[in-house]
Parts: sequence; C-alpha cells; structure tokens
Amino acid sequence: MLHLKKIISSGRFRDVYIHPDDEYKLVKVAAINVEEHSAQNRSYAQRSRRALKAKLLTNYGLNSHQREMQGVELLRQKKLDEHPYFTSYHGEVMTDKGVGLIVERLTDFYFDEMKTVLDFLECKRVIDSEPL
Repeated sequence: MLHLKKIISSGRFRDVYIHPDDEYKLVKVAAINVEEHSAQNRSYAQRSRRALKAKLLTNYGLNSHQREMQGVELLRQKKLDEHPYFTSYHGEVMTDKGVGLIVERLTDFYFDEMKTVLDFLECKRVIDSEPL
C-alpha cells in the first residue's frame, strides 16, 4: 500500500499526488465522498435525467477512473498507447486514500511542472511565435 503525501492538484473528482517511490509518476485518486455528496444534492428532476442518460449512453455514470480506463483501452485498441502525445498508464495501486491510477508525470526541460494556458494568462506572459 502506498502512502500518498505530496498533493500537486485537486479537482472536483480527483486528487493528484506525486508517486512516493518515483517522482516521474503521478497517482490519481478519487476525491473522498464526491459521488455521495453529488447524489444527495440532486433534485428529483436531475436524478431522473441522469437515469435516462445512463440508459442511453454506455459510459454515463462511470466514475472518473472508469472513464480514464476506457480511454486507455481505446488507445490500446488503436495502437496509440505508446504515442508520445499521450501520457503513459502504469496500472492501478492501493493507497491510503483508496485505489489510485499511476500515470506518467509531464514536466518541462528543467523538471518543473508543465504550465497551462491559464498559468500564462494569469502571469500576463506573452508568448512570441514565429509564423509557419
């Protein structure tokens, strides 16, 4: 069992930690009680719409881990799982926070976290690009 310590990101559905044994990997863990909390706060109409969509769509209602696993399986079927544009998937592991997915950690040349477009906008940086 892994004991996760260093969280680097937290979202609505999952928390992301640096793998304790390998700093080049991340562990994605479902956020605690998200499914329960969401279900309790839904109205009858919302629950009815979700039930109908679940009947119509095969992947609706799956948790975030299951949806990601479907994506990994699709990439494997298309023989794209080794493509450099997709992060590598390294399996599941039991952690002190629940089941986690182990994925490749993307970093830049200096081993800093990758920046998002929002990061650049918040810092008001201008990215100069050469016309093609």
